[in-house]
Amino acid sequence: MKKGKLSSVLGLLIFMASSAWAMGLSVNPGEFQLENLKIGQSYDLSKIAKPLLIRYSGAEKCDLVITIYKPPEPIAGYEVIPDTGWVKIDKDFYPALPGEDVRVAIVLSIPDDEQYLGKRYDVRLSVTARARVPQGKVGLNPAVATRIVFGIFKERGTVVEQKRFEEVLQMSRNISFTPTELYLDDVPVGKEVDVKKEFKKSMKLSNLNESAISLIMKCWTPKELGLDMPGYESIDDKSVVKISKNKIKVKPDKIEEVKLCLKFPDKKEYRGRKFLVICEASIDTDVLATQYRTRIFITTQK
Repeated sequence: MKKGKLSSVLGLLIFMASSAWAMGLSVNPGEFQLENLKIGQSYDLSKIAKPLLIRYSGAEKCDLVITIYKPPEPIAGYEVIPDTGWVKIDKDFYPALPGEDVRVAIVLSIPDDEQYLGKRYDVRLSVTARARVPQGKVGLNPAVATRIVFGIFKERGTVVEQKRFEEVLQMSRNISFTPTELYLDDVPVGKEVDVKKEFKKSMKLSNLNESAISLIMKCWTPKELGLDMPGYESIDDKSVVKISKNKIKVKPDKIEEVKLCLKFPDKKEYRGRKFLVICEASIDTDVLATQYRTRIFITTQK
């Protein structure tokens, strides 16, 4: 496993709670976002969130090499992680065959030092596919990255706080927001469009817990999240996207539908364009910040 700062910045295509990809290579999620972590604790991301899934679709066998590094510029509201040694993976590299999925367990350990209380950090992991090509031939080595952004609780946690944290964490694992991607083509401009009626599509929140849970709904533009998606633009005016409810309570073992309405102004700049907006559901608690996101890809009529 390589550590340290990369000598150059790779072209990154990163989406929160979704995936990032390069030619023949993708990672999911494109970002881990964690809050209220404790000093002196180690966190296995495959247990509190999900394992890092690397999908290789190249034509040749390869070695997947992971580099942990400090970002040249952290995202807004975060600092560069003090030490990349806080992040551990179990192997130096992972052999992969064409079409193979590789799961990587990541462990984040925070030193037991009060200087880190209330801090928020950003660290990156780059995945490079080093193809095994015959001698004398040149192979492409696509690379893609994911990032881990996390906040540390401002005080030492008590036994009660830790118990509540673990309870909410367990509940978060039994919630899903689907689909992760929604494609809407030939969307009219100049009128309000009920996506459920016009396209027979909606989003769904599932709660498999034994108790009800409330979630806050919100829309983000890629620009607000510092994201980029080739071929799609950020919607500067979020008022064109409306969610059916700002807060949704999902009963135990039930599914709630989240409906969407779109209203693009009848203006030239909105016709025949491709837009991306991110819809987010987050648990209504200050114990643990957990977000579930759907990327909505919109193509408007000319």
